[in-house]
Parts: sequence; structure tokens; C-alpha cells
Amino acid sequence: MRQRAVYDLADLADPEFFAELETGIGLCVANATRIMADVAVLAKDGRYQAARILQNVANEETAKAMILMDAVRCPRAPKEVLVRQLKYFAQHLPKGLYVCVAEGRPCSFAEVQGRIERERKQYYLDGPDGGEFAVCNYILSAREQAMYVDYIVADESKWWHDPVTHHLLVFGPDDFRPGGIFRMVSALHAAGCFSAAALATIADLWRCVTVDGAMTIHELRDLNEATLRALDAKGLLKAAGREAFGLIVNECPFPLHPLDLTQEKVNKEALLEQRSWPGYT
Repeated sequence: MRQRAVYDLADLADPEFFAELETGIGLCVANATRIMADVAVLAKDGRYQAARILQNVANEETAKAMILMDAVRCPRAPKEVLVRQLKYFAQHLPKGLYVCVAEGRPCSFAEVQGRIERERKQYYLDGPDGGEFAVCNYILSAREQAMYVDYIVADESKWWHDPVTHHLLVFGPDDFRPGGIFRMVSALHAAGCFSAAALATIADLWRCVTVDGAMTIHELRDLNEATLRALDAKGLLKAAGREAFGLIVNECPFPLHPLDLTQEKVNKEALLEQRSWPGYT
């Protein structure tokens, strides 16, 4: 038995590929929806740490749905790119990057590329005075610090990290409303975009699209609208309401399949030599 073997889907012919993705995406959406319902209950009860942990899990589950959607929008050749995209399904950093990108409003794919390059680094400079410490990858550390006690060493400073006092923990029910990626996946699901037939139609339109730094937000929105029109022409678009359609057209994010979403290793010693804080010059 092999777990986390979703990349095996790259070996399937399109009809079976789309059928499997319909099942997998549907399970991700249903699981995220159940978890977010529990988040709302916990937040209302003031149990904010548990609510934050579960909210992170729900976001990761919806990110998995978008990872599979991008596997549909990804060309099948070269196969290595599709396999890489499918492997992101089981990796925390790529899922976190999808959540991060969904919260932004980029003007171009080049802007997305720049943000991904920054957010996937193993270490970066930060600290109370701007840049005196080599800090671990923010997406991965924020995920863990919401859950786990840890002992942290930063130069001469040492301390215990307590998740209860973690700066990402928030203190009001309104802070646990569904975020951008959850709202987007819910809208796509409500519109019928995740059926096997809809995924096949999306693939026909998107696989021939070159997604690179030259693509603008206006081109993306035109493609999003063309996608909904193609689904509607085939009777595949559900009456999900104008709000869902508008959200998809205006905010459905750029595909991330052209990008490397794995962690970029950083030489910690070389990074520390770049510190610009006056105490280190």
C-alpha cells in the first residue's frame, strides 16, 4: 500500500483522469466544509487556538482542490510537470503557497512569480529591528507554531514558544470567517466546475494557454469568463448565483503549475552576512 500516491494519476488517460479528479476534489471540498463548520463553533465558544488549527487544515484541504484544478489546467506534456503538480497535493509548503496567493490581488503572473520566490525560501532575514535574524520559512513555521510548543534559538536569544501566545492567534469570531481560497473553491464547486465533464472542458481551453510572466490580470479574467461561457454552452454550469460567477471571473487565481513550489534551500551563514541592521554593520 502506498499513501500520498496522487501523482499516479498522471498515468491515466483523460476520461479516467477527470473522473478521479471529480471524486478527489469533491472529497476535499466536503472535508473542508465540515471542518470550517467546526471552526465557526469553536470560534463562537472562544476556543481560538483550536479554531485556528482547524482553519489551517480547512485551508489546506481547499488548496488541494486548487492543486488538482491546476493539474487540469496544466498541459499533459512534458509529463514531469504534471507529476510535479500532482505531488504538491501532499506537501505542506505548496498548499500554503496556494492559500497565500489566493489572498492577494496580483496584476500579473510575474507578480505571482515574485511572491512565490520570496515565500518559498528556507530562511529570510527578519526581526524586531528589521533584519537581524535568519528566520525559518514563514508559511511552514506559522503552521507549526499555531500547534506546537517549541524551543527556539536565535543568535544569543533562547526561548520557549507557546502556541497560546503565538502572534498569529486571533481573538474574535470574525477573524475565523472563510478566507479567499475557501470562498473560491466553494464558488467553483457551486458553479459545477468540478464535475468530470466540466474538468474536461476546462482542460480543452487551458492546456494550450501559455502561462508566463507576460500574462496580465485582464487576460486571466478573460480566460476565466471564457471558461464559464464554455461550460454554460455545454449545459454544465450550475445556477450558483451571480456572486459566485463574479468571484470566479474576477478572483480565480493564476495557475501555479509552471512554478516550482518546493522549498528553496538557503545558505544560512551567507544570508546572515547580508544583515543590514546597524548592530551588525
